[in-house]
Amino acid sequence: MKIKVKSCGNTETFTEEEVLREAVVKYLLKHRSDNNFSLGVIMECTVEIPKRKPKSYLFNTYYMLKLAKMNKYAEKMRYVFLKQYGVDLREEATMAPI
Repeated sequence: MKIKVKSCGNTETFTEEEVLREAVVKYLLKHRSDNNFSLGVIMECTVEIPKRKPKSYLFNTYYMLKLAKMNKYAEKMRYVFLKQYGVDLREEATMAPI
């Protein structure tokens, strides 16, 4: 799916992935100061279009935190996950469809 935005003769096209990433970043920014806000290393995002089967994607939270300019939290998550599981989130995929 592609999303086109037009204004004053200019057109810009966005991919579904770009729009979903922006939605995840907005979620992070909106809820970062909530008292009970917590994150896992994976975030799920679902596209729901009437009369169609929903499509879901998994996002690497490390990269989403970086996009949201929450670098301190991203690096802390990366460090803890690397220490506990031996997996470097920076080396993992940014997103994947389910």
